[in-house]
Amino acid sequence: MADVEPIFVSVKEAATILGGITAWQVYRLLDADEIESRYIGKRRMVVLTSVRSYAAGLPTSRESA
Repeated sequence: MADVEPIFVSVKEAATILGGITAWQVYRLLDADEIESRYIGKRRMVVLTSVRSYAAGLPTSRESA
């Protein structure tokens, strides 16, 4: 079976993907509708494509200088 890319990641995994920010910061991004999540049962899962889109929209080091 081929490797399958996940659709959802945990809040902790999203924090790691976003450069090691805290889970609290991920929740703030979720509350601000910067990234998307879904509930699977009682567990809140982050939509991976929304994490990637958010990261792609961040300014580059040249833009922020």
